[in-house]
Amino acid sequence: MEEADIFREIDEQLTTLPKKTRIIFLLSRRQQLSMPEIAQRLNLSEKTVRNQLHLALKTLRHHIAVAMLLADILS
Repeated sequence: MEEADIFREIDEQLTTLPKKTRIIFLLSRRQQLSMPEIAQRLNLSEKTVRNQLHLALKTLRHHIAVAMLLADILS
């Protein structure tokens, strides 16, 4: 699986995340905001931001691992 495929898979899986989780992930990873900044911007607790970011990363890691495994099996 090539890097472009991985990024495409991440973008595809982002659409399956709940809206709040997706927004938190994008603010963290694409806009590089800190957890306190995200919490303030979205009027959430830092703990909520941390939990939602953890959920997003766990979900994305799982889907990427499955996609890589399938790509390896099919090649």
